[in-house]
Amino acid sequence: KGYIRSGKDSIASLSEGFWIANNNANSEFHVGDGSSAIKFASNQLHITSSKFELDVNEGDLQISSQHKSASYGNRAIIIDGSTSSPTITLGSTSNKQITIKGTTSTAEIFSGKTSATSTTEGFWLANNNQDIEFAVGDATDFIKFDDNALSLAARSFELDAGDGDLQLSSGQV
Repeated sequence: KGYIRSGKDSIASLSEGFWIANNNANSEFHVGDGSSAIKFASNQLHITSSKFELDVNEGDLQISSQHKSASYGNRAIIIDGSTSSPTITLGSTSNKQITIKGTTSTAEIFSGKTSATSTTEGFWLANNNQDIEFAVGDATDFIKFDDNALSLAARSFELDAGDGDLQLSSGQV
């Protein structure tokens, strides 16, 4: 049994300092105090900190306790819990990203659009304070469900139901 220490008298000590030991063939390591420390004991690693920042390979993986966020693949996947509207964003091209958001009154999944009424190309799916909203398309061609109304606009439309029992076509008169 051997150890090197300063300010601590064992691995369990909460006082400021460090402890490095080989305690009956078990390696131990503890740097810090009772609130912020790195500790390795009984083959387990414990990290406690009032602030934690990690940046691996210049942005491949970033974790921030200060910003309540994490990102992966050079910000291609972002998890942000810093606001009252926590967000997960997938993709690095702004108008093609898929975003998932949630608050106490809304849940949203969208790409390109920012609301059910948006005419921008993309999709929108939301539970907006118990009002279900759905929109896919752009200003010209779309299917939309909003305020309990279904809207459909298309330059071309084909419907064949019941093995031909019902057929509708914008190309046939």
